[in-house]
Amino acid sequence: MGGDRVRLVIWGTFGCFGFLVFLLILKLLTRLNEAKAENYQKKSTRNPMALALVTVQRSAAVAPTVLRDFSLAQLEAATDHFNSLNLIKIGHSGDFFAGILEGEERVVVKRMKMSADEEEVQRELEIHGSDAVVPLLGQAGLQFLVYKFVGNGDLATALAKGRRVLEDDNHTMPSSLPWITRLKIATGTARALFHLHHHSHPPLLHKDIKSSSILLTEEFEVCLGSLSSVEKVESEALLSYDIICFGRVLLDLISGLDVSGCEDPYAEAWVSKALPCIESGYSDSLVALIDPSLVVEEDFTREILGVAALARACLDPNCVKYMNMGT
Repeated sequence: MGGDRVRLVIWGTFGCFGFLVFLLILKLLTRLNEAKAENYQKKSTRNPMALALVTVQRSAAVAPTVLRDFSLAQLEAATDHFNSLNLIKIGHSGDFFAGILEGEERVVVKRMKMSADEEEVQRELEIHGSDAVVPLLGQAGLQFLVYKFVGNGDLATALAKGRRVLEDDNHTMPSSLPWITRLKIATGTARALFHLHHHSHPPLLHKDIKSSSILLTEEFEVCLGSLSSVEKVESEALLSYDIICFGRVLLDLISGLDVSGCEDPYAEAWVSKALPCIESGYSDSLVALIDPSLVVEEDFTREILGVAALARACLDPNCVKYMNMGT
């Protein structure tokens, strides 16, 4: 009976106070981890960059930048004529290539697909300068967009590297993302969505939130990519779609799978198994769902379970309709 009462209180809290509760809890957990990272920094056995990994950058309005005009010749030289070896990702509306401009400036060039219409390009141009999205440097007509290179790639790739750690008998692979870094990414993604939903008039619906669209700087700050689907909406009720997708990203951070992108063959089966476990509260079966490549210290376990409960709320149709990113 006591457990049922606690669960009712939790879901009631989400329903009454909305998604602001989520942001406050994540910020609190991040601050707690900052204190832990300070202690880690004092120990020679700890990574001295731990504090940097959990420092959460405050949101700040940024002045719109002036877009640069690039020539096709510049972009061909930067990408070795769009060599397949430089292909980073095949997207919905275009393909992304790594490039190096004159002066050793690293960039990512998006070559729009022939099927992409002018409206898709304009959507990406309209939101440039927002601190929620990957910085746009310039363009070459409407066929090529040039973005700043983001040092740590996307979240889906980072988590996939962690999964490969388990298969690395020689221990040559980089370590999995630590929990404090995953928590920082969750907070940064929530902040970026808040910016799109509540700092834009009318609000902007991203429509494609998943781990592969969450880009990470060298300091693991979050920039949102996959911007061709961004849409202006008049009704804030439509913004709940992003919150549902965000709940799946939280499950990615916990499990190390690609639940949000549904590219992992076990993803949907994992979700079907995980949600009842999360709803039932702390249990051995829930702990077993945590990414096995994630080294979890005892005092992090409850934090992970707390984020799991938040993910469950995002995916609950009865809760998400009361949520938004600001109230």
